[in-house]
Amino acid sequence: GKKMATPAPRKIKFVGKRKKAEQSQEGGADASGGQVKVVVEKEQRSGGTVYKGRIVNAIPDEILNDENLNNAIKMLPGNYNFEIHKTVHRLRQSKSKCVALQFPEGLQAYAGTIADILRRFASLEDTLILGDVTYGACCVDDFTARELGADFLVHYGHSCLVPIDVTTENVLYVFVDIKIDLQHFVDTVVLQFQETHSDQEQDAPQNRRLALVATIQFAASLHVAAEQLQAR
Repeated sequence: GKKMATPAPRKIKFVGKRKKAEQSQEGGADASGGQVKVVVEKEQRSGGTVYKGRIVNAIPDEILNDENLNNAIKMLPGNYNFEIHKTVHRLRQSKSKCVALQFPEGLQAYAGTIADILRRFASLEDTLILGDVTYGACCVDDFTARELGADFLVHYGHSCLVPIDVTTENVLYVFVDIKIDLQHFVDTVVLQFQETHSDQEQDAPQNRRLALVATIQFAASLHVAAEQLQAR
């Protein structure tokens, strides 16, 4: 029979000037600065060898299953994901002693609680809460963090994502995913469309278009809502 060429392994590329040789083999940094590990597996098929890459959660179980830490996180709103476990892991990993926390105004109400949690569970000497923003809340204020003596900066909320390999400090981006009542949202949209188009019989359902727009905090919920609306 015809001999099939063995496909070359797909390269896994990590962006950033600080990429190390060991990262190219077993891990790198995700878009928010968190450490990830990529495992490449071989699978033999009739057409040749197929290479698959999968990302392995690098947060240790001792952090994920820390009962005291999980109880402390419960002091924060349950529908807000501040990624506390990943933040504690990154701060321990970098041996940080002083971290600066930058929040948009809408999230500053939780700054004190998060600062206390990180100081306790990441063994920090000090935490700084930046009360000002640069240009807009999306802009990372690494210069101020450095001037105040911080060796790490955690930026919360939407961001213009300045590459972490060009900032003056170690930076972790936390988008803060916020869960909403999806069923109520979908039902409300469907009801609104029914009322708006009830007297327009010629406007067939397949001709209707709906645009869903949200900030990054609601992106995950928006995708689920879109799927549910399309199914309706």
